[in-house]
Amino acid sequence: DFIVDNNQTASMGPKKITGKLILNNGATLNITGTIWVSGNIELSNNCHANLSPSYGPRSGVIITDSKIVVSNNCAFQGSGDPASFMMVLSDKNAPYEEVITVDNNSLGVVYYAGKGRIKFSNNAQAKEATAYGITLDNGATITYDSGLSSMFFSSGPGGGYDIKYWKEVE
Repeated sequence: DFIVDNNQTASMGPKKITGKLILNNGATLNITGTIWVSGNIELSNNCHANLSPSYGPRSGVIITDSKIVVSNNCAFQGSGDPASFMMVLSDKNAPYEEVITVDNNSLGVVYYAGKGRIKFSNNAQAKEATAYGITLDNGATITYDSGLSSMFFSSGPGGGYDIKYWKEVE
């Protein structure tokens, strides 16, 4: 496990964690490269996950094969460039399970759970969310940022889209 606790600050990346990633009680994680976690990701109690300024206009990602729990005022931040975003991704194949849970005023990140569900509650906020299913409770909001359509990650495969066909429907 990799644990940052009690107002400590750590820098990490690129790195694979064979176990859990835990940020708690005011901890700060400065992300310098992609982080792959084989266990759960648990972020709580006023923690911060920030991309290094060296990312510039690029975005970064934390990936897990398991579940993600974000709670109690945790905040995420890109590199400082308006085109830079932080993504938290669960690759757990559980289409009817909540693989990402976000609550209690947590904010500022892109969530992805293509094979599972995401639940937002108690004033949680996200820049974007994509999942097999999404539940919003108690004042939770997802505000899609216009810059997200052209996110550029610093490593790994790129992505994009094209509109091949459209029609007006009455």
